[in-house]
Amino acid sequence: MTGRAVPDGAIRVRRFTGPGGATLHLAVARADPARRAFPAHGALRWCAGRVGDAEARRLARRLAHESRVTHEIHRTGFRGAAIVVTGAAPDDRVLLRTVAELLNRQRGDLLAGVGAGVTAAAMRELGALTPYVLDTAAHRVDPSTATAHGVLGAVEAWAPGPVHGLRVVVHGIGKVGTVVAARLAEAGALVVTHDVRPGVRVPGCVPSDDWRHGPFDVLVPCAVGPLVDAALAHRLRCGAVVGPAEALLDDEATVSGILHHRGIDYLPAPLVGAGAALLDSVARHAPHALRAATPDELYGFARSTVRHAAADLARAAHHADTSPAALLLGRPLIPGDGIRGAEFQPLTEGRRLPVR
Repeated sequence: MTGRAVPDGAIRVRRFTGPGGATLHLAVARADPARRAFPAHGALRWCAGRVGDAEARRLARRLAHESRVTHEIHRTGFRGAAIVVTGAAPDDRVLLRTVAELLNRQRGDLLAGVGAGVTAAAMRELGALTPYVLDTAAHRVDPSTATAHGVLGAVEAWAPGPVHGLRVVVHGIGKVGTVVAARLAEAGALVVTHDVRPGVRVPGCVPSDDWRHGPFDVLVPCAVGPLVDAALAHRLRCGAVVGPAEALLDDEATVSGILHHRGIDYLPAPLVGAGAALLDSVARHAPHALRAATPDELYGFARSTVRHAAADLARAAHHADTSPAALLLGRPLIPGDGIRGAEFQPLTEGRRLPVR
């Protein structure tokens, strides 16, 4: 495996050549010498189809930036990173060994979590090759479900309060979107779903290919890749875009500006999609608590953490007379010095200890 650095401001991007023509783009946020040193943490993402070097590099840098904002606003005890793999299948064992070699070379300064296109089986196999994988699935906790609960917390913060009667479109019915749609429907929301795969259904929800015309209250994008471009931003008839999909907007600055101008609240993925990163924070900084907790306690922790952060951000944006996205992505918030995962406490002696 060979690599070369590509300078890119506060995010350092390196390209590695793997077996069979595969490439790995590793993007890592530079450590701040004025702050406590944290390891980099980012999702391992497999890109299907033909993806050029320039596109993969841009994606890696953008995902690492979003990862950095996630870790800062939620105080996870990590700095941002992303590993983008192109030109190989996600279960390619030779390539998994290459990824493990890359992680082992960093000697703990880079930790990988599960990302889009990566199966649980691939993460288990990678975890057998390197100790630098945070795989909460080994503790009966599903990272996709954790992400979904963070999304639910963000929707609750925007509502605010009960979601009964809320009109919601969930775009992308995969591992995250299925849980989000089902839980919202169970809570009494009126949920419309859309997926590129025909025939995908979620009990209690109405599938539709005509979701763009609205009107509805909240759009929850859960599919991979840019969904909202300038044209769609001008047409949307909703109150908010709240979703965990990374690189959700085609052009972050332009499209978020259009949404804000039209009075549509946009809560970005670094805020909304933090559930899995929060559980990785617990796994890293409070492993004893992770082992003692039930999955529902951990999902509740992710949900309440994102709910409180989204509510805090909305209040701060209102006082600053700006949009939540501009406040978050323009000036990442670093609320306090404690590590959020280390603060998690499971059920003790029959009562839940406060999580915030």
